[in-house]
Amino acid sequence: MDTIAGYTVLEQINQGERTAIYRVQNPQNKQTFVLKLPASNYPSVRDNARLRHEYIIAKNLTAVEGVVHVYALQHAGNGLALVQEDFGAMSLDAFMEGRPLPIAQFLEIALQLVRVLQALHLKNIIHKDLKPQNIIIDPDTLEVRLTDFGIATQLSQESQTVRNVQTFEGSPAYASPEQSGRMNRTLDYRSDFYSLGVTFYEMLTGDVPFKANNFLEVIHAHIARRPLSPTAINPTVPPLLADITLKLMAKTAEERYQSAYGLLSDLATCQQQWQQHGRIEPFPLAQNDLADHFRIPQKLYGRAAEIEQLITAFEQVANGHQLLMIVTGQGGIGKSALVHEVHKPIVQQRGYYIEGKFDQLARNIPFNALIQAFAELVRQLLTESQTEITVWKTKLLDALG
Repeated sequence: MDTIAGYTVLEQINQGERTAIYRVQNPQNKQTFVLKLPASNYPSVRDNARLRHEYIIAKNLTAVEGVVHVYALQHAGNGLALVQEDFGAMSLDAFMEGRPLPIAQFLEIALQLVRVLQALHLKNIIHKDLKPQNIIIDPDTLEVRLTDFGIATQLSQESQTVRNVQTFEGSPAYASPEQSGRMNRTLDYRSDFYSLGVTFYEMLTGDVPFKANNFLEVIHAHIARRPLSPTAINPTVPPLLADITLKLMAKTAEERYQSAYGLLSDLATCQQQWQQHGRIEPFPLAQNDLADHFRIPQKLYGRAAEIEQLITAFEQVANGHQLLMIVTGQGGIGKSALVHEVHKPIVQQRGYYIEGKFDQLARNIPFNALIQAFAELVRQLLTESQTEITVWKTKLLDALG
């Protein structure tokens, strides 16, 4: 029988692109654990760093109910292995098997998930990768626990500058619009609410709201497309549960629930009605939704005319025109923030956003800003399909000779 880091392997639970998960047993006391390690026999520095980061975050959450406990971080072969408790359960993804859950089960699981998020957010932890694959459930008791804190952050907010799939952290199908790095908005705890909304959507309908063939199409959908109501896909879903789900999936964080408490209150009312009457009557949502974090709205004020000019110029370029616009002003007055407002229309047109900076420290390098910008364009193009890459290769060769 195989062994890993001194443990006897009982079974492989999951084999992903980045990690492999095994159920193992301590040969001395026969206690079972779940072992998580890099999928590659020769893991990168980043792979090991991610496991180390997960251990540091999760070991401080032992008092939080609903989180899979971690016990140790050990060396295993050429990398590291994270030793976790064996909850004796399965992922929510495996539990659903691509089918919608009964409403009673949905409400029971949903309430538990919100309570876990509430505890995490009170500790200023943003999970950033909430999805059914990272939710462990006991199929008999419906007890759930959250796992995989590999990209979680303890910062109250983060600036996202993602440009392509190689640098993206998280799961595109469940990621909030601001997590894409293409919204000119920082990421905070409300990003988890969006991912929770996508998870609720899948629990109610059996599928995610947006499917696409590549990274950019998925990101475009999260930013620009409105999902169908869960009730339109599964008529057994009460319209109010569909409304709660869609509110969680609002494109801007300000339109979502602002606190786990407000969401808990609405879901608890739904559960009470369902248990008593077998239906859920309409009631005003978010009546008890008071933000437990102070946030300044991420909106540019007094720049509506300038933003409109930029967007109009981009629309003209998207229709085949060639145009150059120059934004001038003193340092620190918000030129970059203004220009970044074109992120959303660019994604809507499936365009590319690139930028380069004329840095005083690199002023001796000719055309440094242009080199930065076009290097970024090449990196984005390389994430496209082989057909699209061939098209761009032809365009570049025709233009450059």
